[in-house]
Amino acid sequence: MKQTKTYYDFFKELSTIPRASGNEQGIQNYLLNFAKERNLQVCKEDESGNIIIKKPATKGYEHISPVILQSHMDMVAEKSPESPHNFDTDPIELIEEGGFLHANQTTLGADNGIGVAYSLALLFDDTIEHPALEAIFTTEEETTMKGAELLKSESLSGTYMLNLDSEEEGVFCVSSAGGLDFIGKLPLRYVTSMQDTTYKLVVSDLKGGHSGMNINSGRENANKLLARLLNRIAKALPDMELVSIDGGSKMNAIPRDAHARFNLSKKDESTLHKMVELMQTEVRNELQPTDKVSLYLETSDFVSEVMEKQNRDDIISFLVLVPNGVNTMSKNIHGLVESSQNLGIVTTEENEIGFYISARSSVDSLLELICERNLTLSKLCKVDMLTGRGYPAWEYKADSPLRDLAIETYKTFFNKEPKLEAIHAGLECGYFAKKIPGIDIISLGPNIYDVHSPKEKMQLDSADRMYDYVVALLKEMIRFS
Repeated sequence: MKQTKTYYDFFKELSTIPRASGNEQGIQNYLLNFAKERNLQVCKEDESGNIIIKKPATKGYEHISPVILQSHMDMVAEKSPESPHNFDTDPIELIEEGGFLHANQTTLGADNGIGVAYSLALLFDDTIEHPALEAIFTTEEETTMKGAELLKSESLSGTYMLNLDSEEEGVFCVSSAGGLDFIGKLPLRYVTSMQDTTYKLVVSDLKGGHSGMNINSGRENANKLLARLLNRIAKALPDMELVSIDGGSKMNAIPRDAHARFNLSKKDESTLHKMVELMQTEVRNELQPTDKVSLYLETSDFVSEVMEKQNRDDIISFLVLVPNGVNTMSKNIHGLVESSQNLGIVTTEENEIGFYISARSSVDSLLELICERNLTLSKLCKVDMLTGRGYPAWEYKADSPLRDLAIETYKTFFNKEPKLEAIHAGLECGYFAKKIPGIDIISLGPNIYDVHSPKEKMQLDSADRMYDYVVALLKEMIRFS
């Protein structure tokens, strides 16, 4: 009797193998053994750690360009505070409940274990009709996108690609943003304070959020709001001396909290409190109903060494003027943020102020424009600005035979229209689009909820439907010449 294995069988096997980002040796060995047992062509990229497994076309499909099946082998390792789970050694404990699959107090790993499982099932099943398949399993997607970044494109010959890393059934992702990080440093010069009181000004209780997905939500940036208030104080009370400024915790998160310390005369305290109260009223009115905020002022331990006035003015000017939030909206896809920037972190270090900024764009030329603006402003404000790690955009492709066929097949298969979506966040597709000119890509997957958290769960019947749909789509590629 012929052996059969489903994608779900493969997913359960994957769940026994620790595969947090950076700990992927076990899953790499599993994939290599799978290819060996099935007598499939395999390639391991030593520098990236990617595994590529190839399967010839079935009869009648030999003339069609190979199809790349793309997924990443790593998972996010998060657990509840009370969980004893060790992600370096322990298998994921799977629980089926109410039509969903989840884990016992840990992330499930459906992101992107389900994509890996789909690919393995397609490679395993010899009854499926398909063009030649090139299944690539990339490394460290959840942390650095190392696998996609270091990919050797000559290992692949496919011109169609199914990225199996989306998390909503019936929604095809067709574009994603590229990104570029900026790190600015402003050297500090200290002088002895001429004032008698140190104050701490605090911005708190903002919602924050993801700097890509939530950037157009109307949520305030704590660093920008703090700079706005400091600028107002410096204009009204020019003897204000800046001691420190700190806000935000991640470059790719909208900062929820920020605070600054500064020196002034005790006689100005009443004026200060009135300014903060007025600013809080103004900002709360501006932000409702999308956000909330608390502003408050308190005295702090006296600090005798303060930044010289030119430092203070350069810092405040930079923070007030640096672009933040939505830059442009897409003209092709309604409601899509095309380019944006997030002032994620401001921090006072030993002898300098650090500015950490994350920019995104689905159009590379607009990312270049943001870069030019940042560097120009930095020069004016005496900030030493460096560009850090970036990742490329996956630009919307106006002419996409794969997308057209995917839509038509979905309508036939489910008797309804799929939704097309572009996201203002990074996907590995950007690297593939950059390295393989002309490649035609869509991203799809089943319903997965609360990814990257211990509440992660996958809808089982959705996973069944989307696997069957991928099988049908591969069969329909017989139409391609």
